[in-house]
Amino acid sequence: ELREYFQLQLNLSDFISHWSKCDERFKAVKEYYPGARLLRQDPVECLFSFICSSNNHISRIHGMVTTLCRLYGTELRAPASAPPRGEGETRLYKFPTLEQLSEAKEEDLRANGFGYRAKFVTGSVAALAGKPGGGAAWLHSLRGVPYKKASLALQTLPGIGPKVAACICLFSLDKYEAIPVDTHVWRVVVTHYRPDLQEKKSLTPRLMDVAQEALQETFGPHAGWAHNVLFLAELAELKKRLPEKLQTPTKRKQATPKKKKISKMKTTEAADVKAETPIKKKNKGKKGGEMKQAAKKSLAKELAKEEEERAGMNDEQMAMKLHQELNSRRRRRRD
Repeated sequence: ELREYFQLQLNLSDFISHWSKCDERFKAVKEYYPGARLLRQDPVECLFSFICSSNNHISRIHGMVTTLCRLYGTELRAPASAPPRGEGETRLYKFPTLEQLSEAKEEDLRANGFGYRAKFVTGSVAALAGKPGGGAAWLHSLRGVPYKKASLALQTLPGIGPKVAACICLFSLDKYEAIPVDTHVWRVVVTHYRPDLQEKKSLTPRLMDVAQEALQETFGPHAGWAHNVLFLAELAELKKRLPEKLQTPTKRKQATPKKKKISKMKTTEAADVKAETPIKKKNKGKKGGEMKQAAKKSLAKELAKEEEERAGMNDEQMAMKLHQELNSRRRRRRD
């Protein structure tokens, strides 16, 4: 089982030698990430772990997966011959089965910090329960179909878009050519492989396909394994291993131009404005408090509306929304 889990049947050194001949970028960074292998995870565990990963960071994803195990999984008992468990010692749990996850309720998951992902967890459990032969068997059967077909099948489940589907395919369904394209991978592609795409503003599903194809053409049928090394070189903590000249540059924020000082008004109109100033100052405290309260109420409404919108989005739709918001803010700063 361990050989299968670590996929030791694949000779990593042969692949690395081949990819180094195919690509200068890979050749330059591979020495800093030796032994990086892909795991062959259980499809059920992989699917729900990546649902938790939607617009999330690693430590929080880890916390959510641990919570699923603690709330619904089976505790791993030590053998009778093992010494007694010490007080305060961490308890370990298996990842829950689909039957155990069927006990999860959306409101309980939200109370445990899953946010809008709670709806996707319970929705996917329900959808898999309706599959002929059972959800676990259906997921395992996808190991025997082509990558594109498996990806489209996964995307029929709540909360799973092209990127999450690619992750599940690569890490549990033996689709070694799969490339999950997120902002890190997109930056690699437009910097080192397709610089003609640098001016694209939003990472759409079509552009994800283009980025995936660029890496598949470079590295061949095991492109997903090669991409793993390139991806590690983009993560904030692991990126530090690289000398500065090998680090993929990130876009710097443009400096906001300083506003020109407006000269003092010397007209009669200016004098009138100045004369009115004391009256405005007198009411400033009261009006300022009212304005702050109104602003808080408006912000609360906007946040509530945004949370409702996000509850129905998958990770790619969320990424596109965030890109649009970022571009809007940049335009406002320029204006």
